Amino acid sequence: MRPSEDQHPAHETAVLPRMTVLGTVTLLLSLHPLAGYLYLPALPALRERFAASTEATQWTLSAFLIGFGLTQLMWGWLADRLGRRPVLLVGLMVFLVAAIGCLSASRMLEVVAWRALQGASVAAAGVCARALLRDLYQPTESVRMLSIGFSGLSAVAVAAPICGAALVAQRGAAASFELLAAIGAAALVYVAINLPETVSDHRSGRVAQRPGMPLLRIAHHRLFRAYTALTACTYTGHYLFLMVSSFWLIDRHELSVFQYGLVLAFGSIVHLLGTFACRRWLVTRSVRTTVAHAAWLTFASGSTMGLLALAGVDAAWALIAPQLLYVFAHAVHQSCGQAAVMAPFPDCAGTATGLSGTVLPLVAVGVASMLAGPLSASAMALPLGMATCAVLTAAVAWTLVQRDGALDDDGNN
Repeated sequence: MRPSEDQHPAHETAVLPRMTVLGTVTLLLSLHPLAGYLYLPALPALRERFAASTEATQWTLSAFLIGFGLTQLMWGWLADRLGRRPVLLVGLMVFLVAAIGCLSASRMLEVVAWRALQGASVAAAGVCARALLRDLYQPTESVRMLSIGFSGLSAVAVAAPICGAALVAQRGAAASFELLAAIGAAALVYVAINLPETVSDHRSGRVAQRPGMPLLRIAHHRLFRAYTALTACTYTGHYLFLMVSSFWLIDRHELSVFQYGLVLAFGSIVHLLGTFACRRWLVTRSVRTTVAHAAWLTFASGSTMGLLALAGVDAAWALIAPQLLYVFAHAVHQSCGQAAVMAPFPDCAGTATGLSGTVLPLVAVGVASMLAGPLSASAMALPLGMATCAVLTAAVAWTLVQRDGALDDDGNN
């Protein structure tokens, strides 16, 4: 696939082999599940190590997402102004420092602070990974390429919770941070050697001239708002599961740490299958239609989860089974939505993906904070919370995305 000549013919971008692009994007996107899934099985152990409450321990995940969310817009604007490569190198150096900081922490508050910084570094990697796809490919092809990147991310995420559980069982909670430090160092070296700049000096200078204008133009675009609403709703349900499930399944339903790791790994396999289904559907369907089909699966998962909870079924399978269907559809929504938000903005793709990426975790953390008490006290709170997110995701997919979500170069519209 050639660079997007029709969308920005006056711009010169780096021409990279397809496998180099996919390898780089997969590596950068994978830092998010690695920083999360490697560490999730360690949450109960961290709580014991620092004699902290469950709520304080959960803040290590919330702080990660707050750092991830609050800095994406900053990274996106900087990536448009300075280029993708320098922002990536700085971000990866911060990732490495934050992992070392978590290792040296002596209090839970210090872990929370370092996790916030680690979230910020992962934001830099994710923003630049998505933006460089828009630099190099047309909008619809960037959806397919991002879906392939998510396939690689899912494959990494399959191994991460199993590896994290094994590390916790054998070496304690700190072992996951040791591995994250090694991964951060390896990623920094790989990007420094293999990734040239993908945005020209001419393009990056445009954002610096009127820094407020791209943000206003992006925020008022109906396509951007439709796909951002879609990804925010589905991400919030996914986040609720990640934040609460380790305590809900390990403490409440007495799964072992290793069994919980298997649950996360199997969810990642299902996510991988969802990315395959996304690309298959896109061969004959538009992005809008693909999202609408996936929304039926989202709605079915939420309905099942909610009805089982209301019927008083308090069992691990009653959450795990519908959640697998949820995560299958989640892979489709994220592949389509995260790439589509950049489609109308080839000159400020970093700012567009940064703004959308800011909304996702901030909405998720906000909802989780409001539900913190019920999530800890009630067996029904988690499944009903996820069910609500599923219904909202389906509603957005069937209304806003169908009305405003057509991509100009999508031949299946």
